[in-house]
Amino acid sequence: MVEVKDRKENMVLGRVEMVFSVTHDGERTPSRNELIEMVAKQEPGSKKELIIILDVNTRFGQSQTSALAHIYSSKEQMDNTEAKYLLEKHKSDDDANDESEDSGSEGSDE
Repeated sequence: MVEVKDRKENMVLGRVEMVFSVTHDGERTPSRNELIEMVAKQEPGSKKELIIILDVNTRFGQSQTSALAHIYSSKEQMDNTEAKYLLEKHKSDDDANDESEDSGSEGSDE
């Protein structure tokens, strides 16, 4: 279950800043890609490739994770605003996710 704690539109940077929490009873902490999917469902019209997840925090012994999402309106604004290491981190997460989907489909063909 996703709960949006705070949502601000930052017109200067061309993004929406969303603070949210996810309750995951009996499950592991959601991955960055899973958090991106959850945010995309909460923000209509957003694109997964234009969402950056920051400050992911899960408290020890609790099944609640809080995080900050930056949801951009264009790739140019995202590239000009976010730190390079964050863009690389999100890019590598996408690549790893694509590879795991590809390897899963190869095994089913045999």
